[in-house]
Amino acid sequence: TVFILETATQQMLKGSLDEVELDSRDELAQVVRSFNKVAASLRESEERLRAIAEATPVPIVITRISDGQILYSNPAAAKFVGLSLEELLGRAATEFYTDAADRSRWFEVLREQGMVNGYEMRVQPTIGEPIWAALTIHTVTFDSKPCLLSTFYDLTERRRAEAAIRESEERFRAIAESTPIPIAIARLH
Repeated sequence: TVFILETATQQMLKGSLDEVELDSRDELAQVVRSFNKVAASLRESEERLRAIAEATPVPIVITRISDGQILYSNPAAAKFVGLSLEELLGRAATEFYTDAADRSRWFEVLREQGMVNGYEMRVQPTIGEPIWAALTIHTVTFDSKPCLLSTFYDLTERRRAEAAIRESEERFRAIAESTPIPIAIARLH
């Protein structure tokens, strides 16, 4: 029975949540039943979290800190870069950066602040023009390895709107500065 407990402990440490079998009805059997209950609860929790991550429209990826390899992606992230989940997993996240220096810049923010929130960068999907994205990053442990949980959203339309406003203001300023007639703007109540 000690061997069975050691085996169960090793299984749990390796992330295996397989049930442990024991014939006896003594205290050790109660421990094993408790282990099996905890294992079932963890499986349910994992399934719930996976369902949430896969259903959310926000792109989510988990990458290994050491090399940026994508270990997990939800469907929204795969769609964002124009790949299937199978094609995306195992690739380096930096393959989708338009500026390779972005990783060292946001990594510095991560070191200083413990997280990255809203870092703006351009992402290059497999097809089409680069996309402006806001990146949020937290450190996590995934498959017993230090990793990064990253979410991002498309800023392209906001960036276009900001550029259009700047252009409009510049045109108005140019007209106002070049006209010989004084111009005043008043607000009517």
